[in-house]
Amino acid sequence: MRERGAPRAAAARAFVDVSWNEKGLGAPFRVQIEVRALDRGGLLSDLTRVLSDYRVNILAAALKTDGDQVASGNFSFELADLGHLNAVLSALRRVDGVFEAVRIGADS
Repeated sequence: MRERGAPRAAAARAFVDVSWNEKGLGAPFRVQIEVRALDRGGLLSDLTRVLSDYRVNILAAALKTDGDQVASGNFSFELADLGHLNAVLSALRRVDGVFEAVRIGADS
């Protein structure tokens, strides 16, 4: 029960005016991707060339090859929008020998 004259909980909710900062739209976000490909000479060069062609600033990169001659590369970089990420991943998949290019995580 409540005291007579006390505001109801639903009526006591406060609304706050908000506005979106247009300058904040398209703010960069960090993504991590993994690329898997058949190992070959020049693979790392071809992968980084694609990232450079798409104006991606690589923040971290690691590439290793297992005993089956499959190279796995992890890249971390910043992008402004998801459409750009999809274009980059599609371009990486077109590199000779690449059979997988996927987003594996996001940093804040």
